[in-house]
Amino acid sequence: MNSVPIALNKAAMRKYEDLEVPCDDVIATYVWVDGTGIDIRAKDRTFDFVPKTKKDLPIWYFDGSNTAQAASDNCDTFIFPEVIYSDPFRRGSHIMVLADTYQYNYQPTETNFRKNCVMLCEKGEVEEPWFGFNQEFFLTTTDKRPLGWPPGGFPAPPGPYYCAIGANKIVARDLMEAFYRCCLYAGVKINGINPGTTPSQWNFQFKDSAANQTDTPHFLLVTTPLYVAGVANRSCCVRIPRQVSEDKRGYLEDRRPAANADPYRVISIILRTCIFDE
Repeated sequence: MNSVPIALNKAAMRKYEDLEVPCDDVIATYVWVDGTGIDIRAKDRTFDFVPKTKKDLPIWYFDGSNTAQAASDNCDTFIFPEVIYSDPFRRGSHIMVLADTYQYNYQPTETNFRKNCVMLCEKGEVEEPWFGFNQEFFLTTTDKRPLGWPPGGFPAPPGPYYCAIGANKIVARDLMEAFYRCCLYAGVKINGINPGTTPSQWNFQFKDSAANQTDTPHFLLVTTPLYVAGVANRSCCVRIPRQVSEDKRGYLEDRRPAANADPYRVISIILRTCIFDE
């Protein structure tokens, strides 16, 4: 059961946002995936220097019994710093740290799929594989209803919303603009964003070093029993862009993984299939 959302007075916080932090102090937010394989956890610590690489950061730990990653009688779970991002919220020299989780015996936790993914990426690096991801998602209210949908009802059928403009069609463009800018500031290699096929649905795409860009892994839950490919066909398993079909070269779009797929596992499957022929 989730906690009940409580509206706080954000104005009260603003008078503290400009408080100067001593110039020698840097706040690092370690971010990791918990035992659900979906949810994100984070904790902060202060350093008296500016970390430049992951080697500058210490291995830390947390109580894994509260994240479904360890037993209560042996709960210390390690977080290994892997990638440093600039913090778009605190700004300055403050950072966010993507971390991997490890058990007490230094073996990856059950939901640490990134470790194996990175090993496969390094092994297959000589082939120079290219791939990116498109993430679809909905913005929802605190009661889990899509933002901007009519109370107790549904919006008009898909058609007028995809890549649209105008307040009567697009929900929370300002929020998505903030998200886009935060990604670029942080150093995430985001390709672009666009509105989806219904109000409050959005997509974003990212490329390169995908094993380091997928900050929110999800379980691979959906499989497709019938493989069908088609040119410019968004109803099939694999879409071949029309320009790729005409040029006889380019990329393919595999539409089978669901929006809640774990991207680390998807990357591993792609590499095992296309590079290592497993």
